[in-house]
Amino acid sequence: MNEIKELWKRKKEPQGRIDITVFFVNIFLFLCHVFLMLVYVAIGHKFMICVNTFSLLIYLLSVPVCYKNIDRYMGIAFLEIWIHQICGILSFGWTPCYQNWCFGMITAYFLPAFSSERRGARQRPFIYAFLIIFTYFFLATFFPLVHLKITTELNIYMNSLLFIGNNSFVFINISLFALFYTSNNNRKEIELSKKAEYDELTQLYNRRGINELGNSIISNAKEENKPYYIAILDIDYFKKINDKYGHISGDLVLKRLANIIRAYSNKGIIPGRWGGEEFVMIAPHTISYSEFTKILERLRINISEVKFDIENNKEINLTISIGAAKVKKHENIEEAIGYADINLYKAKSGGRNMLVK
Repeated sequence: MNEIKELWKRKKEPQGRIDITVFFVNIFLFLCHVFLMLVYVAIGHKFMICVNTFSLLIYLLSVPVCYKNIDRYMGIAFLEIWIHQICGILSFGWTPCYQNWCFGMITAYFLPAFSSERRGARQRPFIYAFLIIFTYFFLATFFPLVHLKITTELNIYMNSLLFIGNNSFVFINISLFALFYTSNNNRKEIELSKKAEYDELTQLYNRRGINELGNSIISNAKEENKPYYIAILDIDYFKKINDKYGHISGDLVLKRLANIIRAYSNKGIIPGRWGGEEFVMIAPHTISYSEFTKILERLRINISEVKFDIENNKEINLTISIGAAKVKKHENIEEAIGYADINLYKAKSGGRNMLVK
């Protein structure tokens, strides 16, 4: 039970979603064979009862481990379905549609195969597909020529029940894998896109994200024919922090500073890490320039009063210099930051720990 809880906690991760899918499909396959067992017992087919007992044991024993080694599990599941397919066809013929199980399994196998970086993972579904096609045509040729002792003629009702059951299970199985494969790919694309726009260390927007969102602010400002505001923040003497305490301590400072900047980024203000120890804040025309600079000043004072935790349980103080600018001509973000950078230079030259607007 604890393992299932841990598995569920990983549902937001791409690999975690695949593991959960395989886990529930394993349970689904177990329930399918419970249904088949009831049918085999009802018709008294001892051979298929033995085969299905083997199938039930495989899926029952696989419940706690199926997601831990997906490639191996899928191979075992495929082998079980392949054996069951052959036995089902030899026992009841083509009408109950046992052969469709393996065609469904080929489709299902593409989910972990195309999500795996393991060697040979992508070739495996094609190998299995060839095996199924060969089996299909072999049985189509062999079955009409022989009459086995295990072959049983089913009445129309039992044939219909197996036909509906087998095809329904295969349809549900394919649909589940198709749904999770598509959603997994879509989420991967979203996560990759998000990762491309966010700074890994601070989890603020990176330069690319700032450019994209900043251009949206510029576009809105143009439509309203109003200015927007931009500020660039720089940690004073950050190089000394890295030199004295190490880069790990420097990273801790950047993370904590990013959290503080994020806390002051309300009213549509977009925060981001421009590079190194420089951060930017872009404000839309929906607030006034004086309101924006008041936020910046409160932020500057707050940072100067905060103790920043670094390695070895030490604490340090630091200050920031800020250059702010009101942009009326709607230049792109790179040029707009250039205006703020001029005022940042003035703040640095004027003694640091100040806001120049």
